[in-house]
Order: sequence, then C-alpha cells, then structure tokens
Amino acid sequence: MISILPYITQDIGIKYKVDMDNELLENHKPISIDEAKDINRKYIFSWKWRLCEVCLKDFDITEQGLYYRCEECL
Repeated sequence: MISILPYITQDIGIKYKVDMDNELLENHKPISIDEAKDINRKYIFSWKWRLCEVCLKDFDITEQGLYYRCEECL
C-alpha cells in the first residue's frame, strides 16, 4: 500500500510542522475542525491532535474520541 501522507505534508508542511505516525499527521498544536477545513478539506480526518468541537478540550485521536469530539462529548 502506498501512503499519500508524504504528498499531503509537502502541501501543508509549510504552515504546520508535521511528522508521519500511524498514517496520521502528527501535529504538535491541536487543530479544530474549522482550522482543518481551512488547510485542506480533503484531509480533515488526518490530524492526530484535535480540539473537541463541543468542549474545546484537546485530545489524541489514536487514544480516544471520534471525528472532532473527545470521549466525554460523544
């Protein structure tokens, strides 16, 4: 299987520092759904660290939550 992440990081790596990890973009600053849409709608669900759209708590999608909601707000 060929990963598309190297191509994504070329496009958005200028604005955000990203690393490859578990086929997700490992951003160091949590990102909101609106920020993700502004960067590139195609890759909204590729970010590892996200901000819950309900309570604004940051969370690691590999450990908890779904889409842009933390475990407590599901």
